[in-house]
Amino acid sequence: MLLASLQGVLPADQEPLVLNDHDTRESAARAKVGATLREKWLLNELIAVGGMGAVYDATHRNGMRGAVKILDPFLGQSLSARRRFLREGRLANRVHHPGVVRVLDDDETEDGTAYLVMELLIGSSLEDLAMRSDGKLEAARVIEYGLQVIDTLAEAHASRIVHRDIKPDNLFLTNEGIVKVLDFGIAGMVAKDGSPMMTLSSGEPMGTPAFVAPEQARGHWKLVDHQSDLYSLGASLFTLMTGKLVHEAGSVADMLVLAITRNPPSLREAMPEAPEALVRAIDGALRLKKSERWANAAAMRAALQEGYLALKGIEAAASRPPERVRRLPGKRWLASLAIVGVAGVALVSDIPRGLAAAAATQLATPSLAASSAAPQPGTWPSRASPDPAPSPPAKPRRYDPIYDRRY
Repeated sequence: MLLASLQGVLPADQEPLVLNDHDTRESAARAKVGATLREKWLLNELIAVGGMGAVYDATHRNGMRGAVKILDPFLGQSLSARRRFLREGRLANRVHHPGVVRVLDDDETEDGTAYLVMELLIGSSLEDLAMRSDGKLEAARVIEYGLQVIDTLAEAHASRIVHRDIKPDNLFLTNEGIVKVLDFGIAGMVAKDGSPMMTLSSGEPMGTPAFVAPEQARGHWKLVDHQSDLYSLGASLFTLMTGKLVHEAGSVADMLVLAITRNPPSLREAMPEAPEALVRAIDGALRLKKSERWANAAAMRAALQEGYLALKGIEAAASRPPERVRRLPGKRWLASLAIVGVAGVALVSDIPRGLAAAAATQLATPSLAASSAAPQPGTWPSRASPDPAPSPPAKPRRYDPIYDRRY
């Protein structure tokens, strides 16, 4: 039943690859620790074992540190999987935004296995943070993270790149408070008319069932676009704030059926205390029909900003005249903070009331209809306060196919 359900997320008439046992793969990955790749990269420590391969903390012979991601040898037998793995670096580097992990190099090991070298991140995924906090995070903080992610997605969509696997486990909060979008392994490009430029091959997954949009769950690849990413982001924020999946189900098969046939529940049902503006922002991303969702990242960003203002309880400040605004550093200064990773940024409650008023007057509720507004540079809060150094997560105990990870 599980294998049959996966046919809904793979191209027609193509059989999925059956991966070897996770424990076996992890043991094989650990055996590589201490090896040196091409006399350049020393593998210091195994960071994680994922669906595509293993990631290591590594040091270059010149002293530079990086994260080396080695394709699973089993998957390396598939030419399409190998092409997709190497494509990750090319697509990620097309998105010129600090919210995307830089891919520094690609090469092959001595035995011909492909690998990528990426910037080394220190921090935790949003999923891991939630799992250490009873399964959910404080709502205002989640929206701060979401505003960073949507700015990154806006830049990716402007480059005609669709991520196609946005989920809490692929959103990484660094110790500097920057949220990085990980894993462009199944990302695709679309033409100017919106049609896909890259098709899938045998064994290529299409996202995580708990977070995919209906058209993605159905396998309608021509309809999978930027709105599909926004749906996945909405589903991720929903789960991080409530501790619940958009569609609760006991199996991948049931999860996909619900995603394809049923409108997601309103955020109001899972979070009764949520302000109406926040409910509208999340519900607007999670609609069965694409025509009823936010048309683009700019529209969803504006709605999330309004929801954030409501969460922080400063609606009253919106009526104050904007002429009292105290001038703050310009966009170039704010952008440099994001690039160099300077710690610390004022929360909305710390911003002068005049500034809050000026911002709130520009947050008119956007229409769900198609919008021609181009995505704008990120606005405050552009960064989230870093969490204290977390304790290491417990060793994984079981595999959850809905989340596509081990616990």
